Amino acid sequence: DSPIVLLSANWLRAQRPRRLPERQKLPNEALIPVRSLRTIHATIDKGMAKGMARPMPIICVLLPHSCLAAEGSVHPDPDGKYLEMVANALDQRWPEFTKRRGGTQSTGVTDMGVFIDWASLYMAPLNEADAKNKGRRTAHEQSVFNEALKVVHTLFAHTLTTVWMIPEGQHAVGPKEVRYKEAWPTFLYLLATMIKPSNISEVAAWPQVLDLGGVLSTTVLPVPNGHYEQERCCRRAPCEPLTFEHDHEHGHCIGADKIISEQYRDALYALLAGVEELDFRKCGWGDEEAAWLALVLPLCGRLQRLLLSGNDIGNTGAAAIATALGNGAVRNLNTLALDNNLIGDAGASSLFQQLSPGDGGTESGGVRPLQELKNLTLANNSINDSSITALVGAITVGALK
Repeated sequence: DSPIVLLSANWLRAQRPRRLPERQKLPNEALIPVRSLRTIHATIDKGMAKGMARPMPIICVLLPHSCLAAEGSVHPDPDGKYLEMVANALDQRWPEFTKRRGGTQSTGVTDMGVFIDWASLYMAPLNEADAKNKGRRTAHEQSVFNEALKVVHTLFAHTLTTVWMIPEGQHAVGPKEVRYKEAWPTFLYLLATMIKPSNISEVAAWPQVLDLGGVLSTTVLPVPNGHYEQERCCRRAPCEPLTFEHDHEHGHCIGADKIISEQYRDALYALLAGVEELDFRKCGWGDEEAAWLALVLPLCGRLQRLLLSGNDIGNTGAAAIATALGNGAVRNLNTLALDNNLIGDAGASSLFQQLSPGDGGTESGGVRPLQELKNLTLANNSINDSSITALVGAITVGALK
């Protein structure tokens, strides 16, 4: 008995249930076996260009209210409005999934697995006579549920899964940041937006992080530059390891406890330790977000490409990033994109100093910390002649192309 089951996207689109039953009451045809998903993943887009990512045919839906936080005592979507959002989005996005990108060898997606916690895990059954009082799982269901809790967050965090979020709220002003009151959906949101390819990535087959909030119609709303409103999902800088501890940023969330705090810390270390590319282009970041990113950059020992183009990062943020990169932990970095920001001479000089031996850009052992960096883009910033000397030094020693 699998700890996690996935709904068939074909079944959701065809049946469009008004209210999703718990896993124990789902018909067999509502589920798609893992072996079928493996077959789809193995056969789609075989002729895709080299370097293109092939996402798994799995969509993880993050609802405003997690039934995990409430231990299954209440239905997270009693009137089915969120389920309607998901069904509409499936209809809207289906041509993206079924598109043949690999020529004659491509078969496209024929079905997808959809994770919704209420139906994908063994939840405590509702007492239909009194919806506020939960039933009890059987001993077997409880055992399977406990196993699922250990791994369910990896579905959201994985770089090849797709996540559709329905946020509880957003900032009235400033960046369009997703907000949840409960710790569990907040935890999954932070993981889902940490290492996935950007929605504007050239290697992504389709957008892998969507914000479905406010989109109930069957028409996708176009926005400038050909993107959709759903794709303008906020990606914030990775939070520090203790963010769910008391008196830290997310310590106030409902249900924040030692288990979630430890799971986030462990997941953060594991994800950043293995990531080779972080793509945070056009996220609306300023110096504060750059400083938060700088705090966790030393964890990214295998990072090769850091893409921060099209933000509002200034001198303070650039200096924070330079300091983080200069500690020698990110030795494999070969590309740093900071074009189209607000960086001036002071920020540029901080970066160049990390590239120029004898000018602060060496470790105690005499090794330049960014010795693999060959591509640094700073176009369309506010850099003047006073930074040229440091730049010439970096180019002279072969530190940059």
